[in-house]
Amino acid sequence: TIRRFDFSGPDPARSMIREVDRLALAMTGMKHSLRRFLEISGALSAERNFDQLLELILQETISVAEASGGAIHLLSADGQWLEPMASRMRDEVGDSKSLHRWRVAEADSPSADVQALHADGTVQMVMNWHNPVQLAAYGRIFARLKVARFRLLALPLKNRQNEVVGTLTLSFAVEEGEQEGRLSPSRVAFIEALSGTAAVAIDNQMLLRAQKDLLESFIQLVAGAIDAKSPYTGAHCQRVP
Repeated sequence: TIRRFDFSGPDPARSMIREVDRLALAMTGMKHSLRRFLEISGALSAERNFDQLLELILQETISVAEASGGAIHLLSADGQWLEPMASRMRDEVGDSKSLHRWRVAEADSPSADVQALHADGTVQMVMNWHNPVQLAAYGRIFARLKVARFRLLALPLKNRQNEVVGTLTLSFAVEEGEQEGRLSPSRVAFIEALSGTAAVAIDNQMLLRAQKDLLESFIQLVAGAIDAKSPYTGAHCQRVP
């Protein structure tokens, strides 16, 4: 059934033989991961509202990554800033306006998003309450998670042309006494795969918005030209669009 991309069947049966049982567990995990990935990809492709798309990306990514929260920043038109567009903390939609906008050119920025852009890949950073710079940058997350340390995973979002359109950041609480080890490679790989689908969905919506803006500007230009040529229209064409 996996070969046919049909993941609705029952899970493989457990076995008394250890090697066979491990294989069955691995196949079950792979089947569930693939099914979840395809479900999320389909949902992202079907969403047409841009703001709801960003919320859906965060909600699903936080869920599959078992993260505490997350945020999406998009690159400004001039490419100089990362603008906050959406945030989420656990099961609550956050206020993106309370997030920092980050200057891309700041090489020593405390932002994990900026560091991910400079590294051109996924970065993991542990934020510490006792670090004044990190506290100033991420005080809101410290307060929400009620922990002295948390781990950030940030990665660039790229479109089909391999151009950066923004960044995705996930936060993971580090409880007292817990080791600051890195996230497992398998979890990071799944997040990276999902972020690729999310980046394409975001880029598609941005292109659609740009086309709509272009059409609107063209209509306004034509209407203005008609009014300018004929005084008898009385700016009627400007009001119609």
